[in-house]
Amino acid sequence: MTEFYNIGTWLSKKMVYHKVSLHCRVKNKQILKREIWDCDL
Repeated sequence: MTEFYNIGTWLSKKMVYHKVSLHCRVKNKQILKREIWDCDL
C-alpha cells in the first residue's frame, strides 16, 4: 500500500511539474511573439 501511495504521489508531482513547465513555455512563446510584433510595428 505504501509503495502504491508513493507511486501515486510521484506521478501527481510529475504531472504538476509538466503542467507548470508547459504553462511557462506557452507564456514564453507569447512574450516572444509580442516582442517580435512590437519590433515589426
